Amino acid sequence: WLEKMLLLTAATFVAAAAAAAVRGGGDACTFDKDVLYTHERVLACFNAVPFNATASRSTLRNLAKAMQTFTFLDTATRIAEPRFAPSIDLLATLDAMQHVSFGSDFQFQQALRRVYLQLHDAHTNYYAPLCYRTFDFHVPLNLVQYYDDDDGDGGGGGGAASHAL
Repeated sequence: WLEKMLLLTAATFVAAAAAAAVRGGGDACTFDKDVLYTHERVLACFNAVPFNATASRSTLRNLAKAMQTFTFLDTATRIAEPRFAPSIDLLATLDAMQHVSFGSDFQFQQALRRVYLQLHDAHTNYYAPLCYRTFDFHVPLNLVQYYDDDDGDGGGGGGAASHAL
């Protein structure tokens, strides 16, 4: 049933994206392969996909059903040590999201992602439909590391410190 749910979500997105492209004159989500686009341009495309309350309720219901099998569902609700992660009632949060109208499907997908990120569990994630994850974002920033062997005593040796710039 999970495969059917994922296919339904992907099909809903494709139909919504096609409708958004038609409404937006066909260029909101038209991209050429191997061309660099700004984050704003890609975000405009993502936000051009309208929020569909029926599809979101279906997604939320399916996620709530899937979370019934989550081994740590009750533990996540009552975390004894708040230094590790905040407590989150996943089922109540998913239920509350059914009553929210988002500005776009992308905003809905991002909200779901933030819910699952609160678990701080690499094994339990929510990934938005593939169409939102097919872009590579590059930041023109290079991190450089250098070695400083001066330990401060003027002798030029003894201490090894690695500094990131």
